[in-house]
Amino acid sequence: MKVEGLDRVGMIVKDLDKVHEFFLKVLGIEFIEVKDPSLETLGLRCSLSLDNQIEIISPAGPPADSCPPYIKRLAKLLEDKDYVLFGLAFRVKNPAEAAADAQREGIRIDYIFDMEQLGPMHNVKEVILNEEDTLGIMMEFVKYDRTKRRS
Repeated sequence: MKVEGLDRVGMIVKDLDKVHEFFLKVLGIEFIEVKDPSLETLGLRCSLSLDNQIEIISPAGPPADSCPPYIKRLAKLLEDKDYVLFGLAFRVKNPAEAAADAQREGIRIDYIFDMEQLGPMHNVKEVILNEEDTLGIMMEFVKYDRTKRRS
């Protein structure tokens, strides 16, 4: 498996709006909040600043019993804190191939996303690895086409 580079760093936060305000006022970083039914089903709000390689997610409430295990683990991180850096997304040419390579090394797959669109990303393929097998850090392999910015 060959990783092309870091795509983004992930944070989970209790108050997404407060974090947006901080990043904008203090660092001048704007986020696009992703509105997508798949995220709503998972009980998440998500924002991206792809130019700055940051993803922020926030539980909209307690995770439902039907949520994937990684969502429940992320929500648990917020029991004692308001903000937690939780993961790294790596760009790869073929997420399925990278996942197969990881599985051959004994790394479990937690979740696979295959979406037509997610915010400013199209043809999104994400494979989320189990952090118990990846140094306690949630890692994922990603590939997507990015929507061109309007001038």
